[in-house]
Amino acid sequence: MRYETDFLPPSELRVVFETENPPLNGNMLFYENGSEGYFMHIFSPGEEELGTSAMSKEIIFVLDKSGSMEGDKIEQVKEVFGNIIEDLPPGDYFNIIFFDSTAQSYSGTLMEANSEEKAGALDFVNNLDANGSMNINEALLTALGMFNPESERVPIIVFLTDGEPTQGVVSPYAIRQNIKDANSAQVSIFSIAFGIDDESNYYFLRAIENYGTAEWFSPDANAAEEIGSFYETISTPLITDMEFSYGGRSLKS
Repeated sequence: MRYETDFLPPSELRVVFETENPPLNGNMLFYENGSEGYFMHIFSPGEEELGTSAMSKEIIFVLDKSGSMEGDKIEQVKEVFGNIIEDLPPGDYFNIIFFDSTAQSYSGTLMEANSEEKAGALDFVNNLDANGSMNINEALLTALGMFNPESERVPIIVFLTDGEPTQGVVSPYAIRQNIKDANSAQVSIFSIAFGIDDESNYYFLRAIENYGTAEWFSPDANAAEEIGSFYETISTPLITDMEFSYGGRSLKS
């Protein structure tokens, strides 16, 4: 995860936190700044509070194997995503897309997470080397095209890259629009910025997250563990299509 070390707040900073999850309906935090008011709704129920178990998901791992990933980076990616694939639960469907100047899919369709398919996917991951340019647009559009908007499973893309697009469509604005237009299944895109140095590239990943989030990780000794922990927080969806009502106004999430 990324931390800024060269910034000091202009005034006293107070951090307030709780060690337990909020109640089922969440907690509300309010803040006033002159004539403007803000609020934050913290909503984080677990399986026990909802009385349910994790929903089955369709998940595609879109992973950068361009030349800049050569060496320790690609080996760390193989380690962490090898472990993730092994741990996929029965009932999930998955696929893997590695990309450099073109996108290379393990399968043309999503596959059931059974022992046979997971073993084949692990071989696919372990036998790849890093080289070539970076065609982010083709890789993400290939992944989005594999989802069925009518599926009842939760659609997820985990997208990892260490740089900016250099092949095919390279305009961040065009890529973002292409993804938005192609995302008819409302796929949550969770982006992993793996050692990106240019902040503009990180903001580009945040801009394409759609229904997901983006996080920055440093390719150091703890990278596999930290990315694995991030994946755990997104890998067990419990509820979708939430609707909140605030004083007569409804918001969907």
